[in-house]
Parts: sequence; structure tokens; C-alpha cells
Amino acid sequence: MKYESYNFQSKEEVNELLSSNNNDEIISALVGAINGIEDRVFLEDICCRFVNHEDFWVSKTAISSLGDIARIYKFIDLEKIIPILQKNKRENLKPVIDEVISDIKIFTKGNSYEC
Repeated sequence: MKYESYNFQSKEEVNELLSSNNNDEIISALVGAINGIEDRVFLEDICCRFVNHEDFWVSKTAISSLGDIARIYKFIDLEKIIPILQKNKRENLKPVIDEVISDIKIFTKGNSYEC
């Protein structure tokens, strides 16, 4: 496996990759957006679009990226994000979802919404 550093600063480029049917491009767009775009709402929105993606790795990346957003910004739209995560019923993603919800609680202390 070859390590690549993804860092996209163009929302247009990210949206173009996200609209492809190529799972690897979608994953790189999600990771690259988190690394390069400083717009929490945009990042939350793109991740939420892929939380329930049919491909395990795309879905896992989107879910994990929500934890990254909480870590980076110390804030996340809990009323929007937590229900989306909780609606995902895939057993193979439950540990990832539980970990991300835990991370969100840790990194967004002081937010009154119950996870």
C-alpha cells in the first residue's frame, strides 16, 4: 500500500470527486477535504452524505471524518450528526460509530445536546 497525503482546498474539486462512482476517489475527497478545507458546515454536509454509503470503506471514512471535524473544530452540529450516526444499523460499523460518538462527546465538551 502506498501512502498518499490528501489535502484539497477547492470545494469544487472535492465535489467533483464526490460525484464520481469511484469509491477510492470518494474516500480521498473526504480525507482531503478534512485536511484542507476550513468550512465546518461544508465538511459536515459532505460526510453526512456518505455515512450510509453502500461501500463499507466509504461509509467508515465518512463516519470517522465526523470525529475528525469534532476534534479539529471542538464543535459539531450534534442535533444533525448524532441522529444520522444512530440511524446507521450496519453491525460492522457499530464499533466505529460508537467510537466517533465518544470522540464527539470528548471534543465538544460543554455542548448540551445529549448523545
